[in-house]
Amino acid sequence: MAFSQDMLETMVGWCRDSLELAQERREARARFFGDDDPTPIKHWPGAEEVSSRERRFLAYFFNWSLSLGETPAELCAKRLYQGSTRTEVLAAVSGARFVFAVVQNVSGRDISLAVEDEQFRLRHVRWAATLHRHDAVAAYLVPVRHGLSRWGLAG
Repeated sequence: MAFSQDMLETMVGWCRDSLELAQERREARARFFGDDDPTPIKHWPGAEEVSSRERRFLAYFFNWSLSLGETPAELCAKRLYQGSTRTEVLAAVSGARFVFAVVQNVSGRDISLAVEDEQFRLRHVRWAATLHRHDAVAAYLVPVRHGLSRWGLAG
């Protein structure tokens, strides 16, 4: 079974809702949002929306280092998947990248991102509807199709 965007979304949901991760999620949330920092935050337009903030946090948390040394993504893969599917999912999340990229092209649901000499292709309906060529994005990308350079968007 090929690791897909749907599987990635399921994993992000598990990481968001898991009671097993509740305490570590609280700690990560406090650090991510700077709860102890009195400096006021000024967000880019649209970035202050609750859903936007939550998705950015979940992408950050997906790769948070848990007390036992694994990430929420790795723990989730072990809880949700078995056998060869688990192996493939673990390989995918270990190849994940956080990037600051420039949109090179948007075509239908497909988006091409560039970081220096690297390119990433992803399919994401919401992003494709709002992004334009030369927009800058910060994204946590997970490889979802080996050999096709297709990436999924976590968070």
